Amino acid sequence: MIYLDRPMLEPESYSTLCSCSFCNEFAHPTGAPNRKTWAGRGWILLPSLGSFTPGYLLLMPERHVRSFAELSPDEFDSATGIAEHARHEIFEEFGPTIIAEHGSGTPQARSAACCEHAHWHLIPADIQRVAAMYEVAGGPPVLLTNAGHLTSWAAKSYIYLSPLKGVHWVWPYSQSFPSQFVRRVCASSRGIGDFYDWAVFPFAENMLVTRQRLGARLKGALGDSVPSGPSDEVSCA
Repeated sequence: MIYLDRPMLEPESYSTLCSCSFCNEFAHPTGAPNRKTWAGRGWILLPSLGSFTPGYLLLMPERHVRSFAELSPDEFDSATGIAEHARHEIFEEFGPTIIAEHGSGTPQARSAACCEHAHWHLIPADIQRVAAMYEVAGGPPVLLTNAGHLTSWAAKSYIYLSPLKGVHWVWPYSQSFPSQFVRRVCASSRGIGDFYDWAVFPFAENMLVTRQRLGARLKGALGDSVPSGPSDEVSCA
């Protein structure tokens, strides 16, 4: 995998204990250009590979869990606070922004996710069109009164969408939600539906724009980033 003309980390090169590429990237940040835009309190915000639009961030826990539904209540409170601050800053720079997840219930049932390290997609998008496309795929969603209720889905594979602050929708995973569904839908809403696949279209220039335009904003909203340094720890557990 290539990022800014240099190879990204491949998990086999660094540890036989963990097959998660994100855990290895976090544990060995000197092995590739550091793409963290903000990090702190056990959380990381970084531009997604395949950023078909500037402003596209992933929110990820440093510790390895399969989905946000597996977080403790305290962790979930921290995650939602960080996510909403980040959504606001993305909105100020790039416009309305959704939060989405393909939650994996078990190692054998990965839903539409491409990896098993929990991550929320924060993507500037046409919110109404994206919401409509989710409902076409999955039918009426289950409405959650707050995001923390997602923890009741911990043993299930699910599709989560927050089109607006305070609005939380979830669907049981089904094959009507193909791999990279949120990327397909958001790219389509921008008229570039053929360019959704992160493995084929890395959009490295958009990743740089995201870091340049959001780094200071996120630091102001969330506080100073935690300095990133090499670590021998692999956080899969």
